[in-house]
Amino acid sequence: MTTLKHDTAIEWPNGAGFTPCTREYAEVTDKINDLNDFGRIGMGDMSSEDYETYNRLLVRRDELQLSGHLGESVRY
Repeated sequence: MTTLKHDTAIEWPNGAGFTPCTREYAEVTDKINDLNDFGRIGMGDMSSEDYETYNRLLVRRDELQLSGHLGESVRY
């Protein structure tokens, strides 16, 4: 079994901590944030192509989370 390396982290939006994760998980999260402009663009405002991509990325992020790509959160 391959051990996943949590070699990067996602900072919490409120600045109170971070969540360690794999680079793959961070990249998927960055793509999601780019598509919805950090929550400022709703799915109803996306083009059909962006909407499909966005939902595929959400599914991929969930799959990565379930397979251990996300570590225990750390509060500052």
